[in-house]
Amino acid sequence: MKLNIRLTLVNTGITILLIAAISIVILGRAGVLQREAAEENMKNLAASTAKDIRSRYQTYMDIARTLAQIMNSYESVDLNLRRLRYNETMQGVLESNPNFVGIYSVWKANALDGLDADYAGTEGTDMTGQFISHYVREKNEISLQAYRKAQEVLNTLSSKDFFSNPAPQVINGNNAYIVTVRVPIEGNQGIVGVVGIEIDIAGLQPIVEEIKPYQTGYAAVYANDGTIAAHPGGKRGTKIQESSAEELGEDGVVEVLNSIKTENVALVKTEDHLLVSYPFTVGNGSAAWTVMIFAPMRDVLQPVYRLISFAALFLLVAGFLSTIVIFYMSNRLAYRIKRIGDMMKDISEGEGDLTRRLTALARDEIGDMVQYFNDTLDKIKNLVGSIKNQSEDLEVTGEELVSHMDKTADAISQITGHIREITDKTGRQSESVAQTNDTMRKIMEGIENLNSHIEIQAQNISQSSSAIEEMLANIASVTQTLVKNTDNVEKLTQAAAVGRSGLQAVSGDIQTIAKESEGLIEITTVIAGIASQTNLLSMNAAIEAAHAGNAGKGFAVVADEIRKLAESSGAHSKVIASVLKQMKESRRRISQSTAQVIERFEVIDLNVKIVSEQEEQVRIAMEEQGIGSKQILEYLGKLNEISDIIKQDSAEMLNGSRAIMKESKSLEAITQQIAEGMSEMAGGAEDISAAVARVSSITDENKQHINMLIEEISKFKIY
Repeated sequence: MKLNIRLTLVNTGITILLIAAISIVILGRAGVLQREAAEENMKNLAASTAKDIRSRYQTYMDIARTLAQIMNSYESVDLNLRRLRYNETMQGVLESNPNFVGIYSVWKANALDGLDADYAGTEGTDMTGQFISHYVREKNEISLQAYRKAQEVLNTLSSKDFFSNPAPQVINGNNAYIVTVRVPIEGNQGIVGVVGIEIDIAGLQPIVEEIKPYQTGYAAVYANDGTIAAHPGGKRGTKIQESSAEELGEDGVVEVLNSIKTENVALVKTEDHLLVSYPFTVGNGSAAWTVMIFAPMRDVLQPVYRLISFAALFLLVAGFLSTIVIFYMSNRLAYRIKRIGDMMKDISEGEGDLTRRLTALARDEIGDMVQYFNDTLDKIKNLVGSIKNQSEDLEVTGEELVSHMDKTADAISQITGHIREITDKTGRQSESVAQTNDTMRKIMEGIENLNSHIEIQAQNISQSSSAIEEMLANIASVTQTLVKNTDNVEKLTQAAAVGRSGLQAVSGDIQTIAKESEGLIEITTVIAGIASQTNLLSMNAAIEAAHAGNAGKGFAVVADEIRKLAESSGAHSKVIASVLKQMKESRRRISQSTAQVIERFEVIDLNVKIVSEQEEQVRIAMEEQGIGSKQILEYLGKLNEISDIIKQDSAEMLNGSRAIMKESKSLEAITQQIAEGMSEMAGGAEDISAAVARVSSITDENKQHINMLIEEISKFKIY
């Protein structure tokens, strides 16, 4: 293949590859940027959609909270007006919100007004009169009913707001899906009921139908149990597993369900589609719903595909134009190079005329190459002339070199023999040094082990000395404590004796009081008899005063006072007698307790004496133990001094062994270096011998080549 064609193909190929590589990089980056932008756009779209839906249903939740707050103050409303007022309020809210399907309020039995029995069987109640009003919108008419699921709601009362999943319901003959927002009513005794609003979720359908990301994508809303609340394909009420696996893929279904469950934003990227799942909640106690945005990847990457088409067209046009330009430039370059090739061919295949020259057609790299070619021919011409002159001298030098190389070979053979003898002796010396090193290494290891054992022994002796010193301090402390305890025991013995004497004195005093109190009991008996006689006397005086008529009125008053005094004396004597009996019983119990305490004091006195004797024995034993511990501490000090001396000697032996080991290693290294040097010298001598032989043969060949060179140089024309 000619040079111009080859240059054209190579340059065109490089240009096309370069443009293709740049295009691929740009297109790849464009695809990544387009995917990232699509992900961000779809996330923002899902977030704004979720915010709109949450705001809408949060408004419904706020209406329910407002109703609950109104009903929280039910105790401030007249009993007979509560039901009427709350019914009117719920009816008004339902009338003003046409998107509400129903509104209800369910209360515990008798929690609202305590008048359930009075309202039994009325509208908005059950057979017991419980307030469970439910206003329903049917065919633009609002009617009041009893809420059928009242008991179910009451069984699940909670302090948190409630936002239900869609439930099917027939409204005005049409199938609809209803969600309920429910807020608890709190009274003084906790949660007493709930307020709930029922909303048709058909209002979500227009929202999702307006969302068409990248023209062919769509949006959907899922409840927290996977039920589809809104879908442009009319799949409301079905589960995500049943209807979405084929279009979203298994990964998409799993990610949407995980997003609902974990309340995290999910992103699914496959070769076929892009999916974003964005959760949101309504109220403070509701589980998450989620908004899902779906777009086919082919539509997401449509701008990239158009850019690829444009790049392909650009690549074809650029390749065609570059081929034409490169072909023209290659022809001009090939013609100028061909002139140089023709001259080189004439020199190599013709007569070898080195006197010819080329003319430069332009002042560029080819022109410089022509000039350099002419200069090279001049140098070659001069070189050929010089070689022709030198080749004759080389022929004479070669003959002298052959004779000298023979002598050199004999000398090298003698040197090689001497080097082999020295190498053998050096090897034996190296083995001896290695054995010495092994022996010294074992000695060092033994000294190091001995040194470590001495270290451990010294540490153990120090620890033992510290422990014995602490034990001596503890023994001294215990001895002092025992001395103090002896004094305390003596004081305790004296106190026990004093206490026992005091109790015996108290017991004697109590016995004296008991004897004297017996006399008081007899006195109270006498006082009671006197009071009885005085009372009888006052009665007789009163009778006589009555017989005397008006003259005896003063005497009657005196008789009455005497009667009262007698009754008071009798009552007080009974109280005194009762108190004296209680005192007698208390004295008896105190006497028994005192006798028991005296017995216990005697036991304490006996035990204190025993403790005193035992402490004296312990004190004597601790003093003996202190003397023995001091002797052990002295012996340990001497042992510690001996261990330090051994440790110093061991360290000196270890340092000496290390110095010997170091010198031995140096000797081993030197011996090894000598052995290696001798081996290298032996190898070098053999190489020299081989080289000398080779040089001899090369010299013969060189002589032949010089003759051939002279013959070839004679073919060039240099004059």
